[in-house]
Amino acid sequence: MGQCQSSKDDLSVQIIESNSIQGLSLKILKRLTAAEFSNKDTKLIRDTLSNCHSLSCLTMNFDYSGIIDKEFIQLVNSIKNCSKITNLSLQIRYLSGYQIYFLLDSLQDLEYLNELNLDFEFSYLRDQQAIQLENNNKITKLSLNFDTCSIFDKEIQFITSILQNYKLITHLKIQLGLLSLRNNDDYFSQMIYIFQKNNSPNNIGDQGIRYLCQSIEKIQDLIQLNLNLNLNHIGPMGAQQIAICLQKYQNLSNLSLHLAGCQLELEGVKHIVESLEKCKKIVTLDLSFNMNNIGPIGAQQISFCLQNCLNLSNLSLSLSNCFIELEGIRYIVESLENYKKIVTLDLYITQDSVYYLDENYRQALIIELNQLEKRISKIKRLTTKSIILQ
Repeated sequence: MGQCQSSKDDLSVQIIESNSIQGLSLKILKRLTAAEFSNKDTKLIRDTLSNCHSLSCLTMNFDYSGIIDKEFIQLVNSIKNCSKITNLSLQIRYLSGYQIYFLLDSLQDLEYLNELNLDFEFSYLRDQQAIQLENNNKITKLSLNFDTCSIFDKEIQFITSILQNYKLITHLKIQLGLLSLRNNDDYFSQMIYIFQKNNSPNNIGDQGIRYLCQSIEKIQDLIQLNLNLNLNHIGPMGAQQIAICLQKYQNLSNLSLHLAGCQLELEGVKHIVESLEKCKKIVTLDLSFNMNNIGPIGAQQISFCLQNCLNLSNLSLSLSNCFIELEGIRYIVESLENYKKIVTLDLYITQDSVYYLDENYRQALIIELNQLEKRISKIKRLTTKSIILQ
């Protein structure tokens, strides 16, 4: 294992040697404080890639790039010349719809590419139309990040037109919402960050979710799905569309749904958990319903679902500010005690309203929450546990 590095101004290139089977791994970074992409940046990348004939894994991270079309085309053509790439990860922000289309169209020429990770956060896709690409039957793992791209129901068709070309995917990750929303502090800090970038979060409704789910349903054999829609206004009807989509994939083993602040209400959560009960092969489940008013009954529905997921062994559950109250927390704890297969647990339940209660009642509530935490901690089969009840 050896390394070599080169850099010019704000651009750094790191080449990591690997074994003869995997060829080389190349990581190219451009610092956050850098100015716009220049011709010398493109030339350095082109010269580097031209000497990497065995390159199999390529990661490019241009955190703040602002690439003009001319330089972008040269950059993409340099990637195309690396014909043996199997794993490609690109983080290129502030792109136009045309640039994204050109990139995806060019990647069709990479014969061995089977894993594609694309982070286009802060790109501007408002009024972007659907695109037409040739079907790609080689890629099995696809990750798309279009967070904070000014996407509304109309623009979601741009995303769905991309998905339609990758029908043999087994692992799919789509991020259309803010990354982490566990509490109000997360929300405010991320909103400040977005406004500093002079952009706006996505605002996808139930109609847009319907388009998205119909496109996902055309994928044949999903075994892993990661869907982040935090802070989009999908409502109960959007949740129902997600539930209908999930019912098709009886072989899912790994599922992550982040639906914080999506106005699900009790009805929406019922749709989701009822569909999960039919996914009998799920082993790893990550659910985030933070900042949705689901109440104690919603928590009870989730607890029923957990007991019916017969192969579930890894659980991450986040119900911050869901108004589930102490009654709802009890439902969750009891289901965890009764279900015998979960071995790793990440449980996060907080209630901002507790700070506005009468002091005596608040102290009594805190004592009982501590007791519930201890009950979970005593579950011997749990090998990894992170528990926050507040």
